[in-house]
Amino acid sequence: MLAVSATRYPPQRIRGVSGTQRGNQFGRVKDYFEKVHQETCVIVQIETMHALEQVEDIAKVDSVDGVFFGPAELAADMDKQGQILDVQLWEHIRNAATQVEACRYIGDGFDQSIPTVE
Repeated sequence: MLAVSATRYPPQRIRGVSGTQRGNQFGRVKDYFEKVHQETCVIVQIETMHALEQVEDIAKVDSVDGVFFGPAELAADMDKQGQILDVQLWEHIRNAATQVEACRYIGDGFDQSIPTVE
């Protein structure tokens, strides 16, 4: 997944390299490149019905640490813009969250704080 590749420095992936940026206190963190991969969290946002249909494969991508469902974006993609409490929308999100939960690895976890809509 290109999004994950952009979060990792070479040789693992394709993130641009600079020795002096804010993340390493402008070069003062000497072991920055040795530990940055362990300190980087990748959370992807699901914004379309197409992505929702692919959520299990997306969640299984190596180095994806979490999945966030964008209810406003999903509602708009369903031609229900502004209807973020739509029952059908949250049914889709709950089903997708169940798929994400089913494919998580032991020790990794996704926050599944999904409101009840009646």
